[in-house]
Amino acid sequence: MQCMFCFEDFDKLTREHVIPDRILKIFPEQDITIDNEKEYKDSKGMVVHDVCANCNGVLLRALDDYGNPFIRENFLDKFVRDSKLKINYDYNFLVRWLLKVSYNSARKNKLDLSWYQRYLKFILYNDQENIPKVSIFGGLHVDLTLMGEENQSFGSYYTPLYIVHNPRVMIHGLSYTRSNYISPNKDALRIPHKHGLVKIRFGSAMFFIILWEESAWESRINDFNSVFEVVYPYKLYYSNKQSLVLERVTDEIICVIPDIIHNYNAMEVSNRIISNSLPQESVEDSKKIWDEYWTEDKKLEGRLLNEMLLFPDNRKIKLQYDELMKRLGRSDEEKNDSTATENEGEDLPFQL
Repeated sequence: MQCMFCFEDFDKLTREHVIPDRILKIFPEQDITIDNEKEYKDSKGMVVHDVCANCNGVLLRALDDYGNPFIRENFLDKFVRDSKLKINYDYNFLVRWLLKVSYNSARKNKLDLSWYQRYLKFILYNDQENIPKVSIFGGLHVDLTLMGEENQSFGSYYTPLYIVHNPRVMIHGLSYTRSNYISPNKDALRIPHKHGLVKIRFGSAMFFIILWEESAWESRINDFNSVFEVVYPYKLYYSNKQSLVLERVTDEIICVIPDIIHNYNAMEVSNRIISNSLPQESVEDSKKIWDEYWTEDKKLEGRLLNEMLLFPDNRKIKLQYDELMKRLGRSDEEKNDSTATENEGEDLPFQL
């Protein structure tokens, strides 16, 4: 069997987490795994079984030893709409770590690996004669969902960790395409000489990665990066710098549709449309009301009801729900009657 990093042959290969194991442990509440469009409940995350012990336990571990504290020390706080965050970074370690994560994800999702495999010596050994043409942009995830992303709604779940390959970089934004009956794909920005795009969320950290073809001129890449930073909220991690000020890159739409990227104008339109539809002045005001309304028991009940809908054959979820109902003193008849009856009228935070 061949290791997918060093390409040496081994009798046995080890398990490598797509999202690093130590990052997963920071967010135990993300216990839904999506594996090639198959969803299941656990907290182990996606893995690939194609890495030798030396690459996994020594070379790649050194990258995780940088990346995991980078996230833990900078991106565990909840940020607000106007937040700014100055961070310090080591460019080579950060880029190699993110490319390692992206390469793992690409293999798991059976995507084209040719770009990554050209630069494995850089990822593994920091080979300066094998430096890839890549742009790494960063930003802050700010939760702008109405009820708060941790208060799940039916058919969805809390995902503080995700990797999206080839997200759509919108020119005008999703609100524009829907109001003008245009396919979102037709509004997607065409980026000449890019091989692929990757969007990553680790907690409050957002990364947008452009993998450039070898044919891309450095001057063209630099021109694109300069314009992109002006029009879009993502900020470039420069190879010749060690600090960066990040700002919010999410809006009310992106928080629920993570496979798109909006520019400043589209973010403002999203905010205006959602805010005008609310009885309160802003999403933040609405969220405060829901936070007061949703007790911890209500949150747990909603989460378990949601997960029973998603995973009807999972006995552990059903057992957890029954134990909660027993603790709350609910009868079987009350359990079968939806929680909407309990929350009619004045119990709701908004008048319906």
